Amino acid sequence: MKHDLRIDVDAGLVVSRITGKLTAQSARQVYLECLTHPDWTPRLDHLLVYERIDLSDLTTDEVQKMVLAFKALDDQYREGISSKAATVMDSYLQNGILQYYEAVSVPELITEERIFETEAEARAWLAE
Repeated sequence: MKHDLRIDVDAGLVVSRITGKLTAQSARQVYLECLTHPDWTPRLDHLLVYERIDLSDLTTDEVQKMVLAFKALDDQYREGISSKAATVMDSYLQNGILQYYEAVSVPELITEERIFETEAEARAWLAE
């Protein structure tokens, strides 16, 4: 997996571009890298762009564990402050597991999460 993290404090946005195989453990590591970045604050929105991503290791059980791991990180770092997270997915085939993630994360996570087909759609929603 390759991860490129950019934080634009003035724009209020974290941009993570991820390619390759994503597992629950690597997803947690990506989120932790974001939360511990010196420029990160809980008020920043997050844009995740998955390009040529492989989610084949993410079973429904792994997704549930991932959500609980993210919740623990939120509890530790977010100070109860909510933000938005937009995910762009370029694979219709693998989009289902992200829709499942979105559904199970609603009662657990403090961020408002949405999945989009294009980066332009995601950025428009984040700007609302």
